[in-house]
Amino acid sequence: MGAHRVWAGCDPDNAGSIRVLKKLGMTQEGHLRQECQIRSEWRDTLIFAILADEWALHRSSGEG
Repeated sequence: MGAHRVWAGCDPDNAGSIRVLKKLGMTQEGHLRQECQIRSEWRDTLIFAILADEWALHRSSGEG
């Protein structure tokens, strides 16, 4: 798709999402504390990202 960098955010309590993002070769870059409010509760967000060259390496290794 020509993107240089792709990022995603997920809830730290969502182990399934974290597992998928790591399986895609993404690296956790940050932990935003009380970043969004859901049903009157402030929730943290984990930030994951992957760069184009990392994605190419990941795909060629047969992991993705």
